[in-house]
Amino acid sequence: MAPAPERPKMLIIDRDPSVRGLLALLLKDAYEFDQALSGILAVQLLRRHRYDYILASLDMPSRSGFSGTTVLQKIRAVPGCERTPLVAIASPGAPVRAADLAARGAVLIERPADRMFDPGALQEALAQAETLRAASAA
Repeated sequence: MAPAPERPKMLIIDRDPSVRGLLALLLKDAYEFDQALSGILAVQLLRRHRYDYILASLDMPSRSGFSGTTVLQKIRAVPGCERTPLVAIASPGAPVRAADLAARGAVLIERPADRMFDPGALQEALAQAETLRAASAA
């Protein structure tokens, strides 16, 4: 019997354990996961492991290590993460624009008020992030 194909590895960064757990649950059939509750822990993991995708909350207070889009700058500064497909999660009405994130090689999705992420929308955002990565390599 042939071994099961390896699933892509994803890092989920969010201060809220219920959000990290929900995202992992929604995507568990397609990805393997590590989770970080702060930007500082995320950077430590990124320095030790290779990830195929990153889901990062922009709604982390500065006491978690980095706030807002600073976490994206810190992620992109880690060697090997410059072009990793990245989906940024922001609360409704957050002062961040999708075009600004696209310039950093990230795709923006809005955090649902009820925290019930649409698995199809997550997969679409991950595919868009992969497209951005491929375009930046060209």
